[in-house]
Amino acid sequence: MNGVDYDSDSDPEWVKTIWVVDQDEQVIVMEDLDVFLGGHSGAQINFEVPYSAKLLKAYSFSNIHGLWAGPSISVEEDI
Repeated sequence: MNGVDYDSDSDPEWVKTIWVVDQDEQVIVMEDLDVFLGGHSGAQINFEVPYSAKLLKAYSFSNIHGLWAGPSISVEEDI
């Protein structure tokens, strides 16, 4: 267990926070989501990628699963 108490029959999952870090573990963007708007099933954020970013990794935190880390994504330069 991840330490979060919940009743899967009554508690819907919602994502509270999403953030993205670069190759140096510097936070590029972080957003706290408004869970009361009901948009939790498709939690997403939009942001501009800095020119200095070579790798990006997304993280999120939800009430049921806790911390989630995505894969590192290579940023390609436009030619």
